[in-house]
Amino acid sequence: MKVYDNLSNLEKHESKTTFIGGVRSNLDEDQDSEAVHVSKIEEIWKKCDEDSKTMEMLEKCGGNPLALRTLGEKFISINVETLTEFQKVVMKKILPSLKPSYDILPPHFKNCFAYCSIFPQQYEINVKTLIHLWIAQGLIYPLPGQRMEDVGYEYFKNLHQRSLFEQVDVDPENDSVRKCKMPNLIQDLAVFVAGTRLATLKEHEKHSIDQGTQHVSFHFHVHSSWKIPTSFLQAKRIQTIILPCQFQKETEGRVSHSTCENIISNCKALRTLDLHNTGIDTLPKNIGKLNYLRYLDLSQNKAITSLPDSITKIPYLMILKLSKCYGLKVLPKNMKKLVHLKHLEIDWCYSLTRMPLGLGELTLLETLSQFALKYDDADSAKLDELKELNKLRGELKVQNLTSDMNSGVANVEGKEHLKSLTLAWKFKENANTAPTGDLKTLDDELALFGYRSYKFPRWLISHKKLVKFSLQKCKCNNLPPLSELSSLKVMILDEMANLKYISDESECHSSSSTTFMPSLEELRLTELPKLKGWWADVSKTPTPLPSFPCLSKLLIEDCPELRTMPLYPNLKEWLVLDNTSLETFIQTMDDEMPSRSLSKAQSMPVHSDMEISSEDGENDKTKLERAKTMCSESSSNSTVSDAKHLTCRPFSKLESLRILGGKEVSSEDGHQHHEIKWERLESLRVLRFDYLQL
Repeated sequence: MKVYDNLSNLEKHESKTTFIGGVRSNLDEDQDSEAVHVSKIEEIWKKCDEDSKTMEMLEKCGGNPLALRTLGEKFISINVETLTEFQKVVMKKILPSLKPSYDILPPHFKNCFAYCSIFPQQYEINVKTLIHLWIAQGLIYPLPGQRMEDVGYEYFKNLHQRSLFEQVDVDPENDSVRKCKMPNLIQDLAVFVAGTRLATLKEHEKHSIDQGTQHVSFHFHVHSSWKIPTSFLQAKRIQTIILPCQFQKETEGRVSHSTCENIISNCKALRTLDLHNTGIDTLPKNIGKLNYLRYLDLSQNKAITSLPDSITKIPYLMILKLSKCYGLKVLPKNMKKLVHLKHLEIDWCYSLTRMPLGLGELTLLETLSQFALKYDDADSAKLDELKELNKLRGELKVQNLTSDMNSGVANVEGKEHLKSLTLAWKFKENANTAPTGDLKTLDDELALFGYRSYKFPRWLISHKKLVKFSLQKCKCNNLPPLSELSSLKVMILDEMANLKYISDESECHSSSSTTFMPSLEELRLTELPKLKGWWADVSKTPTPLPSFPCLSKLLIEDCPELRTMPLYPNLKEWLVLDNTSLETFIQTMDDEMPSRSLSKAQSMPVHSDMEISSEDGENDKTKLERAKTMCSESSSNSTVSDAKHLTCRPFSKLESLRILGGKEVSSEDGHQHHEIKWERLESLRVLRFDYLQL
């Protein structure tokens, strides 16, 4: 009952209502009276909660309205005693009744739906991967000027709207579906309509593959002991080999080289070959003979150090997945021959130190997650090869930049679909000049890693649409006025030993209601040992201090000198203060404007470099009682680590309180002493003490 049990009470009620609607539509109105109908409906409704067979039927539907209504329409005629019999009923009655929903699909949708039979039941399908698989099989038909991936997503949306998919994960930025599932009955329907085109292989079962089979799916973890069935080698029309159940199992051993070689030799019609996480350390050289191959997944094979150059002889290869091939050091020298390559996934290939010469000739490339530079290698691609790759989208990380980078920025201009750009400098370089150029086409994310100039390029503030900005291990003394980035949602400043102030300019504010960086939702300030405040000129610090209106997450860690920054009254998710002054925290709490109270915060873990102590003459019991009052009116989940002289405040909204390693707690507010009244902590649910030294 896993799927059905995971539904909320409302979803269960809606499932039963839809199911009963199908039952009602199939009752014989001529034979039975309305009272009989009501009695039957009530009996069936009760079965939905109490009868194991009925619950199993609802489980098969997984909340899907199309499956539920179809099941309801056939329910009266179903009479089974065992779940095995129910499976037979599904095949004989339910699936034929669901098939009209498939029959009315346009032909191109039919093929895409039937192809989904390759996935096991309740498998979380990555929508991007699904579309790439459809493309590899030639199932997407774009019009002139249309991008295949965009058309593929429109296909998916259409099938989703017909209740053939259910969403699991949605991108909060644009509401696009990232992961989905097929309800069990709908998955059964896909297998039903695929017929002998699909062969599903299961462990410890005898496998007989029809000679007309086109798609083979392994519903178990393939390892070294697996032997290729004879019928597999006789099926010459196989276009897909996919391993949806290939999980991380180090003890299973790697698939042998000879097994891979035999598969490639006997499956000449392959369009999709999935060998991810099989443990292989080399790819057979005969891979170049797969003339129809469009999709090759070698990801998570960490023992692979190189690929045979024969891979560049595959004429129509479009998608090459190498992510998490941790040992991969080089790409094939003749990569430029793969002129149809659109997606080269090399995320987390940490050993990859250079790109092959001529990579810039692959002008159809849309996915290139990293570009590693090696200037002392004549066979390595140089930065200027990026200039022509204007179809790149998603994320790009340029690694090993050197001091002579004035032309560097220019080579990543013009890429209007690029969402995230990371520029990483070599740590040994000592650049003192900022790169020139402008990245006006970059819309979303920019990260600079190891940037060695003491001055920051002024072109940054021209990016009014920038959503995320990260600086890590950079030499900058100061930054441009980041407050001008009005669309910025996430800002991360990390490991910058020289940074003293975030802004060397003063933002003028006329009233305490003035907001600051209006879109910022998350701020992380970590390992900034010299950071003293937000504004360099203390005399021009805005009075009263402005506040972040939308800030929901704040992390300040290892910033011991920080004393002033904009207030953060509207935290909703978390606050972490670790090895930093509490002055900004107190300033925010002390602000008298009602709109700046911290009452909106729902979860604020507070870690701060303080000692917990007690007043003279207090006994251990009193010290413990006083320690229990460490709280903040605004937070609902707070953690105080190594607290030192924290002035107590009544925390009427506090839900969870945790004190770590405390030695000293005072209960003073100015010169007034506050009597502790536990009844004020009316929202407290969790009280925890760790490492108290009493």
